[in-house]
Amino acid sequence: MGEEDASLGFLKLEIKFEAPPKGDKTVGILHVNIREGRNLVPTSAGGTADPYVKLYLSKDGKDLKTTKQKTAHQRATVDPLFEERLVVYLAHGITLDEAYRLQITVWDNGGRLATNECMGGLSFSLGELASAPIAGWFMLLPEPQCRAMNEPVQGPVGETFSLQRSGSTRSLSIAPKGFRRMTGSFRKSISKLTGKEGHGGSMMDLSSAGTSKKSKDKDSSSMAGSPSSVRRFSLLSKKSKEKEKDEPEPSMASRFARKGDT
Repeated sequence: MGEEDASLGFLKLEIKFEAPPKGDKTVGILHVNIREGRNLVPTSAGGTADPYVKLYLSKDGKDLKTTKQKTAHQRATVDPLFEERLVVYLAHGITLDEAYRLQITVWDNGGRLATNECMGGLSFSLGELASAPIAGWFMLLPEPQCRAMNEPVQGPVGETFSLQRSGSTRSLSIAPKGFRRMTGSFRKSISKLTGKEGHGGSMMDLSSAGTSKKSKDKDSSSMAGSPSSVRRFSLLSKKSKEKEKDEPEPSMASRFARKGDT
């Protein structure tokens, strides 16, 4: 699988359907636990985002705005830890089938001066949620694809995931928390410093290149002003001063005589 499939990041959540007791005014209750996100797309120049999760019900593709709920937004992170539990009451008239879906989307909080931006999402039919509980990691999908499907991934983050899609299983490598892939331009700059080609040197290569450059500069500076050359210069200066001191200062008569000769 290419990196573009994992470009929007992942969301870990748990959803459990609770059947209503007799005489209840609902057809059931959804307990939605939003756990955490991983490798979300940065929305700021600093490489971070202010993500939050929004969920609501939809019927035949149309959102039911009265069911909307959302988590608190997490500041300056692409690996947010939410750990919030939301409860969705399914009123009478809602059917537990494919017509109704639970929409879960991740948004970036733009603040007062900017609009909020959708970062990806996924959805479940109520028939799917009523049949079995949901738990684990899910891939964030772009709109409008996310409004009609979900793609679960299985495996610990930082290792290889198995992606279940249409009955087939494919491997998916997910970077651990806090890790970011080096871009092509960054790899090229490292290659220029280290003199290595390919996927670019590591940060160790970059540091060693900088160290070798510094050592060369240091060696050249030490050759220019080594202690031995300084000692030779000081000895010559001392001898010249002693020679000038030993020579007698000419008298006034000799000075006038020399001046007359000229």
